[in-house]
Amino acid sequence: GYFTYAFKKDEPGRLSYPSCPKDDCKKKVSEESDGTWKCEKCQQNYPAPNYRYILSCTCVDHTGSLVCTAFQESAITIMNGMSAQSMKALYDEDPAAYERCFTEAFYVPYVIKAKVQSEVYNDEQRVKTQLVAVNRLDFKAECDYLLEAIDTLMRM
Repeated sequence: GYFTYAFKKDEPGRLSYPSCPKDDCKKKVSEESDGTWKCEKCQQNYPAPNYRYILSCTCVDHTGSLVCTAFQESAITIMNGMSAQSMKALYDEDPAAYERCFTEAFYVPYVIKAKVQSEVYNDEQRVKTQLVAVNRLDFKAECDYLLEAIDTLMRM
């Protein structure tokens, strides 16, 4: 589908989560009393976590809006290539620049693929939407595709 990122729902501390710095592990880590970060899955302590995105956003198009969650790769695309680690550092150093990153990301058209999942939580049915692929809209490619489709229809 075609969507535009339109609204930032997250508070700064909920934009990302501290994860295990090991490449093949994405589990959340917790800070220990000695200042190290422990991964329960790896059973190891690390000096610092690797922050990963869990970006909650509202996607809009001409039919309406949809609240979605974008994880690491999808969120990096939406945030113009900025990693969650960089965004966390930017928030701590320059909150105005941090906010500008979101302003620059708003209303940029994307082609997305989403995974929609229904679940029951506290006896309540909920639908969760996760963005699994996010690409900036290539206007030339889309126009070529639409012109080809029109041409095919005209020949029928």
